[in-house]
Amino acid sequence: MAGEERKIIKAAEFSDARKTFILKQGADCVPVAAICRRAGISQATDFNWKKKYDSLLPKEMKRLKQLELPIGNKPPIALMNPGDAASPSP
Repeated sequence: MAGEERKIIKAAEFSDARKTFILKQGADCVPVAAICRRAGISQATDFNWKKKYDSLLPKEMKRLKQLELPIGNKPPIALMNPGDAASPSP
């Protein structure tokens, strides 16, 4: 493979289906180094994806991303403390 140029792709540019395929290869006992080399990702990215998305289907990954997105400048309601919510003053 000498002289072969590989395009580096940002982790955010991978589709959910592609992430699932990459993670599935790890479940099939393919060495992590080989998976990462073929996919063009670092081993740290593979580890983070496993931690976050392992055993999720692409639809579930998309739903998880939607739940994580804050609306405007506010964090998701589940992450707010009860005292942070705007309440009428007595």
